[in-house]
Amino acid sequence: MGQAIIRLFPDAALGGDDPVIGKASSAVEFGEQLRRQRIRDAARVIMRRGAVGNSTSFKLNKQVAAAGKISFSEEEHALGDIEVTIISDDIDALIDAIAPDTRRESDQ
Repeated sequence: MGQAIIRLFPDAALGGDDPVIGKASSAVEFGEQLRRQRIRDAARVIMRRGAVGNSTSFKLNKQVAAAGKISFSEEEHALGDIEVTIISDDIDALIDAIAPDTRRESDQ
C-alpha cells in the first residue's frame, strides 16, 4: 500500500506496517492527477461531502492507486481501500485549490 500512497502523494513520509500511515505536506500531485483524469468536479463533491471542521476524509481504491490513478471508493473492496484525511486551516480553500470547479474555467 505504501507505493500506492507515494504515487498520489510523492512527499508522504510512511510509517507502520498494518495499517501503513503516510503524512504528506502537499496535495499538488493528487490535484494534478484529478486534472489529468478529468474528475475534479466529482472529487470536489466527494471532498465537500467528507468535510468536517478543518478536515475532509474519503476513501480511494487501493488497486487503482497502485497504478497511479484515482478512484474514489463508496464501498469496501476485496483488496481494501486507502483512507485519506486532509487537514487544513481553510479546508474549503484547499478543496478549491485541489479540485477547482471546472464549470467556472474557460480552459476546459
